[in-house]
Formats: sequence, structure tokens, C-alpha cells
Amino acid sequence: MTSLMKKKNLLLLISLFWSSFLFCENVKVEVRPKSPVKNETFSVLFKIETTSDQEPYISFSPSRLEVQGRSREGVSVQATMINGKFRTKRELIYRYDMIATSSGLSYLRDIEVQLGGKVLKHPTVRISILDQAKALRSMFLMAEVSNTSPYLGEGIDVKYYLYSKYPILGQEFKTFPKLNGFIKRFHQVQANEETVEYQGEIYRRSLQYSARVFPEKTGRLYIDNLEVIVQFAAGTRGSPFGSFGGIGFQSMRKREVSNAKVEINVKPLPSENIPPSFSGLVGEHDFKVEVPKSKYLVNEAVELRLVVEGEGLLESYAAPQLYQNPYLEEFDTKSEVREVNRTLARKTFDYTYLARGPFNGEEKSVKVSYFNPRNETYQEKEITLPALSVVGGALQSSPPSSTVQPSSPDLSYSSQERVSTPQSIVAPLFSQTLQSQTIGKLSFVVYAICLVVFIQLCELFGRKYFGGTQRGGEAEKLYRKLKKKGFDFHLFHQFIFSKKDQGLKGYDAREVILSSTLSKREKDYLIKVLEYLENKVYSDKKNSKKVVFKDSIMKKWARM
Repeated sequence: MTSLMKKKNLLLLISLFWSSFLFCENVKVEVRPKSPVKNETFSVLFKIETTSDQEPYISFSPSRLEVQGRSREGVSVQATMINGKFRTKRELIYRYDMIATSSGLSYLRDIEVQLGGKVLKHPTVRISILDQAKALRSMFLMAEVSNTSPYLGEGIDVKYYLYSKYPILGQEFKTFPKLNGFIKRFHQVQANEETVEYQGEIYRRSLQYSARVFPEKTGRLYIDNLEVIVQFAAGTRGSPFGSFGGIGFQSMRKREVSNAKVEINVKPLPSENIPPSFSGLVGEHDFKVEVPKSKYLVNEAVELRLVVEGEGLLESYAAPQLYQNPYLEEFDTKSEVREVNRTLARKTFDYTYLARGPFNGEEKSVKVSYFNPRNETYQEKEITLPALSVVGGALQSSPPSSTVQPSSPDLSYSSQERVSTPQSIVAPLFSQTLQSQTIGKLSFVVYAICLVVFIQLCELFGRKYFGGTQRGGEAEKLYRKLKKKGFDFHLFHQFIFSKKDQGLKGYDAREVILSSTLSKREKDYLIKVLEYLENKVYSDKKNSKKVVFKDSIMKKWARM
């Protein structure tokens, strides 16, 4: 019994120590860039982890530095259940803009953060100030991100630029970025070159890869590498305006370039004041209902459209319920997403109902909300639904649910009235005659002839579109090879590009797939196969799960 009590006390002490370790107050200091240049502004970030709700007071003594300004960069909240208690930890980030007028070593001494009656101290920070910036490379690849600390589900733009002091003669993609942890919306890239100034030097810059990505989880994520093999003219370095005339074969060079990874710190959405109408969308959005008319007849189709436009991940936004009435039978809602520009997208929902009985529906509104990362608040909007009425019909159709009754007494009928009211006019029936038998035999012959003609037409069109053209025949052959041998990187690329349009010259396999007429589910499957094969060829990591050969989708691509 004594040993059991000791074990319980030991476990209690360990849990208390661990909980105090998880939620201890802490302060970190980061200098960006790590080696600033004199007379150029740089930033010092104070990252404070605390369980207190109070605002911190930061103090320090700068040596050979001048403070230019102070701003609050953001707040992230992490909630954890420990020993049955709900605890919340916040990370506060404050930025100080500084400048050094001379090179050498500078210091931040006596760093203290007063927070909730506690004083957090940090060791002296030593900053090496350069006299001038380090010499830049003549060619490099850089990933530029619109926001490095987004909220969960917030869209950010990622652009990979190639900077060069040499004239670029051509490039070839070796490895595409995986962008794990993000939902990706790729952009079509036009290989336009522009002249820019970067850190005081002139470069030729061209956009190589672009996408809008949405983080799927909180915490630390990375914008990973794009690897490009560049062919350039090495004899004209130093002049981005150098002439291409006279470039000999011996002056052509090849170089493999890759960008440095960019760290993304994803913040969770605030857990306070979440409205019941929250749609899950992050970013500003507009909602609009389009109804062609307001009056319908019984048994007439009622169609309307909801248009949602905004910055969020509309691909995962489900159709909300609009009209709800026992005399409206709702069918499957069709949806489509289109990009308005590189930031905005538009999703349309086409609703279809069938009016089963007469009713009058008044104008009403449906509330929907989204999170706005600019002011860090949840914003609510109202979708106005116009009045809707259904009229006509001698009898009222029964609603889908037997428990729901019509509200208007003049729309109900007694059992006696239902029996006596004529439903429709039916032609008299006569016994079968010789003439009707002859007509029946002739009809059978006509149907048989039509069936034979239909089969012959199918065979004719099948030979024309699947066996007669070189492109269709090649895709069919590659499809059969893939089905027999399994997925192969080069064979799959040949299969994708066998259906490539002339207007997509110079694009990669992903863009060919995304520009096709396949459904989103079918496109996602082909891109998943492509990423699986790229990981298999270029990555050292083994794929955790193989991709199943979906015959229907592969056959559909071959026969497009």
C-alpha cells in the first residue's frame, strides 16, 4: 500500500511539473535580418509566451542603436486540457524598428518584460552591424509570400521568382514545391521578364511558379523548394540589358537553382465570440441570391442561384439551406468555383426545387458570417431571400411529411370533395382489333431497325474518336500500359501530355490537368497521382500510402 501511494504522489508531481513547464512565462528576442547593415532599418522581435491577460511592459537599454518605432505584430492563442483543467497560453509579438549609424557590434542590454506581477529577464543580445551588404549572387531563386503569419484557413499568395544578371535562354523544372499542410490553388504563369532593383543592384526577374495557398493546420509550416535548371548566356554578366547578339555556343551555361524555405506561423482562429452562423470562411465575402421570378405554378420547377465571392477557400464551402417549406421538394444542388483574379474566387450554387403544392412565402433573410483577419473579428451578413408564391392546381398536393399541415384553411379539402372532383379526362378503352395487331407488328419492326442503326452509329463514332486519330490512339495505348504495368513517372507524364492543347504550350502537367474539363474530384485524383510519382522519383522519403488505379477516371482522360 505504501509503494502504491508513493507511485501516485510521484505521478502527481510529474504532472504538476509538466503542466508548469507547458505554461511557463517566457520571452524570446529575434533580430531580422540577423546581420543588419549600417544606416538601414532592421527589426527586433520580442515574442512573449504567457497565460496572463495583461499587456506586457518591455524595457531594454540599446547600445549604439536608435529605436525608430514600435508596433504589435499579432497574438496567437493555444488552449490545452491538463489534469481536467482548461488552460490557455498566448504568444504576443512586438516589433521594434531600429537603425545603427556605425558598423561593428551593438547590444541590447537589461532586457526585462513586466507581466502580471512577474518580471521576465532575457540575456544581452549582441547584434553584428555590417558596413555594407554582403555581395549578392548573380543568379538565385526566391519565394515571396504575402503573409508569413496567417490565420487558419486564410489565403496567402506564394510566388517563386528567378533573379538573374545573365540573359536567360531557357529553364526546366526539376522539382516542384509540395506545399505540405496547405490546400493549393495554382495560377497560370506567363513567362514575362522585368527589370527590377534588389538590394541596390539591378536584376532580370521572371515569375516561375505561383499559387494561392490556404493553411490546413495551425503551427509552423514551410513554403518549400522549387528547383529549376537554368540555361543562360555567361558572357554578359553585369548588364541585364546586354545584347543577345554574338552569343556563341561556348558562352552558354547551365545552373541548378533553388530557393530557401520560408517559415509560416499559422495562428488559430479566436475562440471567443464565434457566431452560430459562422461559415468557416476566412476573409471578406459577398453573398447574393438570384431568383428569376417570384410566382410559380404547382408542379413547376423553382430554380435560383446563390453567388458567393471572396478571398476564402470556397472549394470547401458547402451549400447553405435557403428556402425550407413542406411543399418544396429540394433536389441536389450543383456548384462551380471560378477564379475572379489571383486573390478572389466566385462560387455559384444552383438550387432546384419542385413545387408540390400552393403556398405563399414572405421575404426573409438568412444570416451567415466569416472571420475577417484584417480587424481580427467575426463579421455577419444577411442573405435576403425574395418572397415566393406557388399557385394553381385543382387539388393541393400532400406535403412530404404527414405531420405538416397547410396553414390556410381555404387550401384544404374534405374527403367528399376529393372523391367527387374529376382528376383528368381519360380516353375510352376498346378491345383489340386486327388493325391494332398489325400496327403493333409494324412498330416492332420499326424499333428493331432503329436499334440496328443506333448500334452502327455508335461503332462509327467510336472508331472516329478513339481509334481513328493519332492523339486518341496514343492516349488509349498509354492508358492500357499504365493499367497493365502500374503507375510510372515518365509513362504517366506522356499520358497527361497526350491530351495537351496547343494553347497550353510551355505549361506543366498540373496546369494541363487543372485546365481540363474534368470535375474537381477527378482533377484532384490525377494531381494526387502526379504528386505521388514526384515523391517517388525526387524525394528521399517513402510514400506512406500508394495511390489506387481508378479505372473510370483514367479511361475518361484517355477518351476526352
